[in-house]
Amino acid sequence: RPGMTSISIRSREPLTWRWAMLPGTIPVAHQEIEALADLADHLRDQGLVLLTKPTIHIRHGARPTMELSFYARPAGRTERRDLSRVEDVA
Repeated sequence: RPGMTSISIRSREPLTWRWAMLPGTIPVAHQEIEALADLADHLRDQGLVLLTKPTIHIRHGARPTMELSFYARPAGRTERRDLSRVEDVA
């Protein structure tokens, strides 16, 4: 998927997901949903679940990015199983 870069992990601070915004005229509202979907996929792959709804900050410039800040924790066994079912349906 276009746009995924990284998650920075720091103790007791929110995690940050940087997502390269899509070129062209795609509305920001749609791009936010794309970024959230990519974040959910990445967290699932890492065995993490969100504890808070991400806040979104847009960094303008030659290569605009969205920074999503949030808290997450390791998924429990049941959560990992349930999330794998969601992935299998998609």
